[in-house]
Amino acid sequence: MALVKERRTQKGGIQQVRWQVAQYKIAKSLAIRGKTLDSGLDKKDFEYLTQEGFTISENLIEMIQKLGNNTSNLKEIKDCFLSDYEIGKIGLKEFFDAHLKIDNYGSASWNRFFNGEISIEDEVFQIVCDFLGFDCDEIGTEEPKTPHYKQLETLLWKFNHNSEVGTFRDLATKSHNLVCLKLRSVPGKNISLFWLLKALVQPVDGNIKEAKIVFSTSSLFYSDSRDKLNTIIQNLRLPEALERKQDLGKIAKAIYEKMQKEKKNIILCFYTEQKQQLTEFYDLFNLLHKPLEKELSTTKNKQKLLMVWIDSQPQDEDESEAFNLDDDSALIPPIHEMYLNDQFNNNDIMEWTKLEAVNRFIQKTRNSDSSNESYNGNNIAEFIWNQSQGKPEVLLESVYSLCNIKWEEHQGSWRKI
Repeated sequence: MALVKERRTQKGGIQQVRWQVAQYKIAKSLAIRGKTLDSGLDKKDFEYLTQEGFTISENLIEMIQKLGNNTSNLKEIKDCFLSDYEIGKIGLKEFFDAHLKIDNYGSASWNRFFNGEISIEDEVFQIVCDFLGFDCDEIGTEEPKTPHYKQLETLLWKFNHNSEVGTFRDLATKSHNLVCLKLRSVPGKNISLFWLLKALVQPVDGNIKEAKIVFSTSSLFYSDSRDKLNTIIQNLRLPEALERKQDLGKIAKAIYEKMQKEKKNIILCFYTEQKQQLTEFYDLFNLLHKPLEKELSTTKNKQKLLMVWIDSQPQDEDESEAFNLDDDSALIPPIHEMYLNDQFNNNDIMEWTKLEAVNRFIQKTRNSDSSNESYNGNNIAEFIWNQSQGKPEVLLESVYSLCNIKWEEHQGSWRKI
C-alpha cells in the first residue's frame, strides 16, 4: 500500500489517475459510435456521453458551445475550461467532481479504492496499474470486501418474491429467455416496482443494460417510433450506424450479440401513463418482439431479455372501467402481468429473517454498534414489523437502520434497476 501511494504521488496524485481513467472511459464510449479521441469532440459527443454514465455540467457545455462547430481534443477542452472557468480557480478534482462526473468514480470512491475498501472494474484496474507502472498481479491480490450496503441489497432480493421469481424462470424457459411482463405502477411509489425487478434479474457486477422508452402525449416530449428506436440504440450502446437505417432485424441481431459478448441481461422498459398512448405502445412492442424472438430462438443463451410494460394509468373508482384495458389482446406476443406487493405481512418478515445468511448478516452489522436501544437482539422480525407495519419503503428504511446503514444514502438504488 505504501509503494502504491508513493508511485501515485510521483505520477501526480489521485487526480492524474482520474484523468487517465476519464480518457479511457470516454474513448470506450465513443468507440461504439465509430469515433476516437484523436478525431476530436464536439457538443454532440458530450450530449451522447450524458447517456453513458457521465454527468456534464452546464458550464462545460456552454464552453464547448463557445468553441463553435470546431472539434477539439479532450485535453484541449479540459485545459481551456480549467484556465477560463472563474479565472482558473478550480483544479482537476473540482473539474471531475462538478463538471465531468463519471458514475461510480467520484472522489469518495477513489479514496475508498486506494484504501482497499472497494473494488473497481477489471479494465479500469488495468488502466490504473499501467499508469502507475505496476503489474496487476503485484497489487490487489486480496479481494476487497463487498460493502455492507451491497450485501444487504442482495439479501433483500430474497424477501417474499419466491412466487414471482418461479413464474419468471418458467416464462424464460418456455420462451428462449425472452420474457414479456406487464407491471402496474403508482406514480411516486416505485420502490415495490423496482424491488420486484431486482428480485427477478438480480443486478450484480454490471450485468444489466436497460433502455427506457417513455410514451407521452405532450407536444413538448412527443417522439415517434423512429425516435424511440434511436433511444433503444443509444441506451444500449449499439452501433451508431443502426440509427441511420433502422433495420429491425439488424437491431435485434445487435442486441443479441451484445447479450452474448458482454454477458448482460437486457431490459427494455416501456412506460405508459394514459390510454391514448396505448396504440403507439402496442405498435412498437409488437414491431420489436418478432425479430427479437427470432434471434433468441436460434441458439441457447444464459442471458435474458425482458420487455417490461410499466403502466401507470389512473385507477380511480370512476375510471376503473375506462382503464380496464380489455384490449390487451392487441399485443401479439404473450405478456404476463405481475402484481406489485404494496404491503408485506408479519409472516413475510419472519420467513426472511429466519434465513441463515440474513440472520448472520444482521447480527454481524447490528453487533458492531449498540446505538439502537429499541432493538433487544432477540426478535428481529418483531422489531422490523413494529417499525414498518409491512409498508415497503418504511420496511427497507427499518432494515437499513437495524444494520447501521444510512437509508438516505442508498434509497436511490431502490428507485432504479
